[in-house]
Amino acid sequence: KWDNGNQLWVQQVSRAPSGRADVQQLVKLLDTKLQQRQAKPTGICPLRRELYSQCFDEVIRQVDNNCAARALLLAEVRYEMNRIIAIYKVQYEDGLAFGIRKALQAEDEENDMEQRISELEEEIETRRKLLNKEKAHNDENKQRQADETRVEQQNLSEEIQCLKEIHQQYQALLESLLTPK
Repeated sequence: KWDNGNQLWVQQVSRAPSGRADVQQLVKLLDTKLQQRQAKPTGICPLRRELYSQCFDEVIRQVDNNCAARALLLAEVRYEMNRIIAIYKVQYEDGLAFGIRKALQAEDEENDMEQRISELEEEIETRRKLLNKEKAHNDENKQRQADETRVEQQNLSEEIQCLKEIHQQYQALLESLLTPK
């Protein structure tokens, strides 16, 4: 039923048996509607599915005019197909949700790893600075120790030289005392 202005229209199902011409007309009508509604020829397309569902309903109606048992079997096939499609849809949505969760988890893990890398790079830089500081301190200590050793050796050399001179003076004094005059 539909209302067109001030007139009420009612469409009734035809009980006339369908023939080859009706099937050809249904195929042409299906192709036309697929083109008009720009349904995708492959892949998941709700428009194409809806049109094929309407076409299948019409086939069942036409078969029902000739043999009710066949029409009932086709209706059961339609019910089973719709049930299987619903199951696949749920599985697809679950798989999609799982994939999204995994992608988000991977992104979080990547962010955590990037943060950890940044922390480790900072730690490496801190330790590198500490190492350079310790090397500089070690070099200073080596230089100071070398300077102290050099000064100490110089002092010892001077002391040895002084002691040698004192020794020579004592030796000369001893020889002068021991030699008769």
